[in-house]
Amino acid sequence: GGARMPDPGHALPYIPWTDSNVRNGPPRVGPVPGAPQAPRVAGYSSGVKGMDNSAASFHCFLNVCLQGCLHLGSLRRGVLEAGHRCGFTRSGGGAAGVGGGCLLCEVRYVVLSAQRTPSPYLQPDLVRRVLCGVSHGFRPGEMHDAVEAFGVILKVIFQCVAETHPGDPLLRVLPEAPYYLHASEFLAAADRASPPDLASLLRAAAELSIAQASPAYFPSVFPFHVIWRRYQSGAAELTADLSKFAALIDGPVALHAIHPHTTGALTASLRGFLAYYTGLHYTAFFKLQSGMWAHFDDRRVTCISREWGDVARYLTAGKHLPVLMFYERDDVADAIDGAAGGAEDADEGWTTVEREDPSAPMIGEGQGPVAAPEGHGQCVIS
Repeated sequence: GGARMPDPGHALPYIPWTDSNVRNGPPRVGPVPGAPQAPRVAGYSSGVKGMDNSAASFHCFLNVCLQGCLHLGSLRRGVLEAGHRCGFTRSGGGAAGVGGGCLLCEVRYVVLSAQRTPSPYLQPDLVRRVLCGVSHGFRPGEMHDAVEAFGVILKVIFQCVAETHPGDPLLRVLPEAPYYLHASEFLAAADRASPPDLASLLRAAAELSIAQASPAYFPSVFPFHVIWRRYQSGAAELTADLSKFAALIDGPVALHAIHPHTTGALTASLRGFLAYYTGLHYTAFFKLQSGMWAHFDDRRVTCISREWGDVARYLTAGKHLPVLMFYERDDVADAIDGAAGGAEDADEGWTTVEREDPSAPMIGEGQGPVAAPEGHGQCVIS
């Protein structure tokens, strides 16, 4: 089956990330006394890798979630440093593509592989296998909803950590539920505002869920699940709304407008989003530590630009509808990017496959980084 668009009828004021098909925690054999703690990692570079999606795997919904774990700096750091003990070893076991295992360990392995492996792309198969084992709704060989999958992954890995390390910083990276934002209300608020202010627009379009879902703690990442209406009149109307929406969503956002516990002048900026393509497919867009925006489409990684206007035009032309947007606190992101020291953009980190659009800079297997179009900067940090 194809990916399903979020249904506006399900956009209640407060909906947790996950639904009742998630079991009460991952299948476990219990903590192992004296099991080694997660290694402390000196740098937090993400690496820039594609994700495999072989025929009939239908991994695209999972691949974009894993790109989120890689490219949201505070989530990546949390996954790498989380205090965690479990009784599983990474053996890749399991019958018929479904098996026991630790989802946090598998996600952590993907994050570390992005930094260390020479392979041009990463394999999500073991993550998918364990995900099938902890939730009824993610059977192999089927397409699923990316927003729901991201929530299930968060819920399960947070449970893993909370069992033995209830005060771990990973548990405060994101709120317990996304803020639900209706694209039509966002655009209507923009029509009324002069000039439109992003924080006010986000609040106007997601006011009920902001009031009910804001946690008592102060998260590092503020997620907005975008609900798009059904378009009956064809592609022209969708393209017009998407163009207008894309032009408005880049940060920064004054956090006092969307979180009741904010003091001072803290801001957050758009770091990336999961997108639904009208051809029944998920892709992801993330801003790299170099400042370059990249488009992640399974194995293919495309450099777009450092300029948001170029990115907005790119996603509008491709009809990529943002369905889960991530605004990350600027103070946290700056600290993490400084610790990474630009290692993300090392030559071996860039991957993709065949080049389709000669105007879009892409990196091919076995090549080093190439230059972006004139005026768009370079694909790597010098």
